[in-house]
Amino acid sequence: MRDKTAVGTVLAFTYQVAMEPRINEQYFQRLLASSDPIEAVYNISMFWDHRLNECEPYFGLSEPEWRIVLIQTYTGQVLNGGHSQYFLNRGKKHSKSTVSALIETSLNPLSEILKEALEVVTDADDELAKLTKDDFEKLASLDQKLFEQLDVEAVLLEHLRINQSNVLIPERGLL
Repeated sequence: MRDKTAVGTVLAFTYQVAMEPRINEQYFQRLLASSDPIEAVYNISMFWDHRLNECEPYFGLSEPEWRIVLIQTYTGQVLNGGHSQYFLNRGKKHSKSTVSALIETSLNPLSEILKEALEVVTDADDELAKLTKDDFEKLASLDQKLFEQLDVEAVLLEHLRINQSNVLIPERGLL
């Protein structure tokens, strides 16, 4: 007959390990050195997902990680459904922080695009329904401008390289 306490301990340990992923330092460095920025940024960002907590400053992330999340959210939403989708799904709550993150990562053209979109959508909570055809056309033109921009993931990977001492600190066992 099995000892239920031992089984419970194993399950609790397995759950705890699954919730707190670790990354091997050599693998982390290999990702930072990668020539495939999309894969590198994606794989690195997957390690901090478990720490996302809206109740914490920067959602529980370091500042460089937070910048990456803001930018990935913005570009992902716009690439998927345009600025109207970004504002509908995210509102304007983190838009100013996103503009700052874009500037801090040297994605100034994207920050200008977002600033222009913010001029069209003055209050995302209820303004999308009030937008005119001209407003939606302006947002569509800003969507197109964003589509034509440089490789965002390469810039994000460089940001991770520069700030690596503040990236995946708990996952790398640096606490």
